[in-house]
Amino acid sequence: MENKSYAALGRLYFKQKNSKKAYIYSKKAYLMAKKTREFGLQKEASEILAKSCEFSGLYKEAYQYYVVFKTINDSLYNEKNLRKITGLEYKYKYEKEKQAAELEQHKKDIVLAKKANKQLIIRNSFIGGFILMLLLALIVFRSLTQKRKANLILAMQKQDIEEKNAELSQQKEEIQSQAEKLQTANNNLQKLNATKDKFFSIIAHDLKSPFNTMLGFSEILNDNFDKYDIKEQKKLFGIVHSGIQNTYKLLEDLLLWSRSQKGIIDFNPQKVKLYELSNDIVELLTQSAESKTINIINKIPKDIYVHADKEMLSTIIRNLISNAIKFTQKEGTVEIGIQTNHGLSEHKTYVKDNGIGIPKKIQSDIFEVGESTSTKGTEGEIGTGLGLILCKEFVDKHGGKIWVESEVGKGSEFIFTLPVI
Repeated sequence: MENKSYAALGRLYFKQKNSKKAYIYSKKAYLMAKKTREFGLQKEASEILAKSCEFSGLYKEAYQYYVVFKTINDSLYNEKNLRKITGLEYKYKYEKEKQAAELEQHKKDIVLAKKANKQLIIRNSFIGGFILMLLLALIVFRSLTQKRKANLILAMQKQDIEEKNAELSQQKEEIQSQAEKLQTANNNLQKLNATKDKFFSIIAHDLKSPFNTMLGFSEILNDNFDKYDIKEQKKLFGIVHSGIQNTYKLLEDLLLWSRSQKGIIDFNPQKVKLYELSNDIVELLTQSAESKTINIINKIPKDIYVHADKEMLSTIIRNLISNAIKFTQKEGTVEIGIQTNHGLSEHKTYVKDNGIGIPKKIQSDIFEVGESTSTKGTEGEIGTGLGLILCKEFVDKHGGKIWVESEVGKGSEFIFTLPVI
């Protein structure tokens, strides 16, 4: 009696859309019915449990109780059908025995009547055969009807299972989609953390070092100015001036990179004469190259035009040539040129040197924020590694590619692509 009360409470709470209490009381009713083997009550309780779990989003548990419900329901249904078929079999046997008795009686009557009415026997035999055929036909018809009904139930169950599978598949796809979004967000967060770490690393080390150098030499000049001749004074002033220039370049790259990360740099592609722009940069960097007796060669044809943002392109070429000077020994050579692809939609611009080269194990990382590192040049020149990062970001904005081909001790060649006009 108690288990029926629990079942009634579970059904009542489910109708009130209180799935939590419906689940609790239905679960109690189900466990008690299972213990006492009350299959009807088990069926009712498992159905409410399945619906309550589905309503609460517990799809796996809902599916388990749904299977229990269908299993018990099918078992009760089959038991009922078995009873019906058994009843028909008894009826059939009874009719058969009855007919046999009637036939025997007819035979006795015929014997007693000395076979006086042969026509009557034939008629009765025909009637008996007809009744037998009719019974067989009814049995076959009923069997076919039940089979058709069972097939219909199976088809409905199959459709329900397919619909559940489709729902589960859709949920799986949604979970996978959410996982991919989380992975993308995680990757972006890691990139932001790497950017932050790079920024603070530059402030803490790469900018501090040149300031310390300038402070040291300026202090020497300030305290001992009269002790040095003009040549030594010029040398010290040159060191301070070079430090100021390098620090200014570091700050310029840092500010430019910061603006790029915020997405506030305008992108204005236009028709640019590549030789004139590159020649202006060569002239700007000539003094830096001459201090190391490095020769800069501009091999870009004067009639070549590209479709690019002038400021970004200037930054790309300036950084690549500056890096080439930085990592080339005295009396070396830096060359800028272009590989013309006739009939194609892009040019390959290159900057190469015969400097110290780059180890293969770090060539694939020098354009990435999280991997790039500051390396001193052949004369102890400082850097942040931001130059190549900016180069890649700006080349990407043009829809191009940038890569390096280098061998330690033989030099490096940086190549990037730009759209042709």
